This record gives sequence, structure tokens and C-alpha cells, in this order.
Amino acid sequence: MYGKGGGGPLRPAPCPAGYPGGPAGAAVKFACAQIGKIYVWGAAGPDHFDCSGLTMAAWAKGGVSLPHSARQQHGVTKRISRAELRAGDLVFYYSDLHHVAMYVGDGWVVHASQSGKPITMKRVDDGDINSYGRV
Repeated sequence: MYGKGGGGPLRPAPCPAGYPGGPAGAAVKFACAQIGKIYVWGAAGPDHFDCSGLTMAAWAKGGVSLPHSARQQHGVTKRISRAELRAGDLVFYYSDLHHVAMYVGDGWVVHASQSGKPITMKRVDDGDINSYGRV
């Protein structure tokens, strides 16, 4: 359920922090609902996801088609600043753009981190940020 925290270590804060409505609202609500599912490389749902598969599937719920690659998602989104972040924006990590997460508000992202690990929330600044993108 969005807006609720208390989900233990995987959901330490309300997810999403606020409901933005529209396509972004559908995307963040979907991403938050996937918390706890297990990362499988190359997967795009419905039971398993990798990082770009999660953001691709989430934005598909908002009616937006994204490629299944963090680097390619970086290429099709508009660069924004940290101060401009709003729920539904994508956060790209590492110089080689091998990881992407979805910003869900209040300084948190939802992401699928690595093989065998559950989808979880983490602080947006917890990692080597490359850039931010708006769908």
C-alpha cells in the first residue's frame, strides 16, 4: 500500500512519499508494490526484475515505453538536477551507467540492486550517482 512505511528493512519509509498522480503516480505506485520481489538479471516481471526491468515495467504502467537497459534509459530521459527530483524520476548510478533506480520522494529510491537480492528502498545518495533523468 503506498504511503505506508513500517515495512521493515526493505521499506523503511512511506513508498511513495506522496502520490504525484498521472503517469508518474502509476509508475511509482507500481515500483513500490514490487518491494520484496527478487532481482533476476534480464527480468522485467511480473515475479522478478533487474534494475532497468523494474523501471521499464513501472513506467509501462504509466503508459510510457522505456528500453530495458540503464544506459539506454539514460539516453531517452531528460537530464535534471538533484534539486529538481520528483517522484517517478530515474536516478542513474556509476560512471558506466550500469544501475538505475526510481525516485519515490523524500530522498528515497526503489531499486533492484543485484542478483538474488530483494527489491528495496534506499536513500537516493547511497551510491555513486551519475545523473538524474526525467521520463
